[in-house]
Amino acid sequence: MEQIIHTDIFIAGAGASGIAAAVAAAELGLNVCIAEKNSFVGGRATASAVGTVCGLYYRSHDATPKFVMKGFPKQFGEQLIKVNGKAAQKFSEGLWFIPALPQSFETTALLFLKDEKINLIYNTTVTNVESLNNQVKSVTCICADKEIKIFASAFIDCSGEGVLCTSINHSLIKDTEYQAAAIVFAVENIDVVDEFSLSYTIIKQIMKHIESGIVAEYYNLLSIVPNSIMENSVLLKMGLPWKVGADYFETSNLETKAQQLVKELASFLKYNVIGFKNSNIKWIAKEVGVRTGIRAKVKRILADADVLNCVKYDDSICNGAWPIEYWKTGNKKVEMTWFAENDFYTIPADCLMSGEKENFFFAGKIISAEEKAIASARVIGTCLGTGYSAGVLAAYKVKNINQLDAIDFIMEKMLKH
Repeated sequence: MEQIIHTDIFIAGAGASGIAAAVAAAELGLNVCIAEKNSFVGGRATASAVGTVCGLYYRSHDATPKFVMKGFPKQFGEQLIKVNGKAAQKFSEGLWFIPALPQSFETTALLFLKDEKINLIYNTTVTNVESLNNQVKSVTCICADKEIKIFASAFIDCSGEGVLCTSINHSLIKDTEYQAAAIVFAVENIDVVDEFSLSYTIIKQIMKHIESGIVAEYYNLLSIVPNSIMENSVLLKMGLPWKVGADYFETSNLETKAQQLVKELASFLKYNVIGFKNSNIKWIAKEVGVRTGIRAKVKRILADADVLNCVKYDDSICNGAWPIEYWKTGNKKVEMTWFAENDFYTIPADCLMSGEKENFFFAGKIISAEEKAIASARVIGTCLGTGYSAGVLAAYKVKNINQLDAIDFIMEKMLKH
């Protein structure tokens, strides 16, 4: 028998942006229902074991980091540090990030999702979206073989894959090829504790075996997740050598291929790299880390030039301070495009609002943005910002309050220091 749920706001996905959107709407007194496809929250941060929470701070060589936004993104970052027990770390070129294991990110998220107005449904897949004229009316989901129909006054796509966007045939931005995907895995029982020397040894052995024709050239896509060595274990990230095209989400064997590759790499390390003799795989991330994909298309698109020139809009709802980080398939080195230290760009509200359905919003990796712009705006810190803003915009829509007032509220809450 079909279950019926009535709520104020429906959110697809409980990743960084979905968490933030739910908190924002609940704070404004509205009931929220989140459908999460996994049995846990956190999105890529947990499922793909991202390991580094980027985008919360300005790029700076100062002795201490400075949050680029206040309000929810700052609160989340501070709570994550408490839960994880690790302070923000400075990487190369003045980039700051928070190192975080998947369980720490999930624990932090759950602390913010305890609000009684937030109804979180796990293991739930959206199968259909019904709309009439210029409004979305309901979604149909499957949860443990049970069908659930959810009626709401506003809908937010925070899925990262655009599940609501595609279901209503919303206009989309599609690239010919997306950024390289990666898989993260943990190896335990290692005998090396110094990250620099371990990284050097791994690279040296990989290059030696590539030159000898023993292993494939793509082995050089293996790297250590920064600041991840602890208790004789380390996190490793492997860039996948297979191109991610427009049909990525129909590529069913990508996860299987990635896991097989991890096993090959672990065996290589065990028998060829000093310090790995007694090592074994501790765990492999539940999902491949897909950096970018389809995005919603509206009249206002965040342009590459907006990011590079640090454009600040009058209707800003989120600050972005992470550089353009572009990973090409098969390329060992990431392409980083920088703007000035302690500077930032802003994301206008229209990039989160559908022009086709007046009660439909989106946040996170599927905001309306060009290819290089999303290569900056996709990071977790920025997703927390766009998510919170989408939650406010949706809540004001439900309350029938002018969207300009919503923007003013967001600016006061998150952007004005």
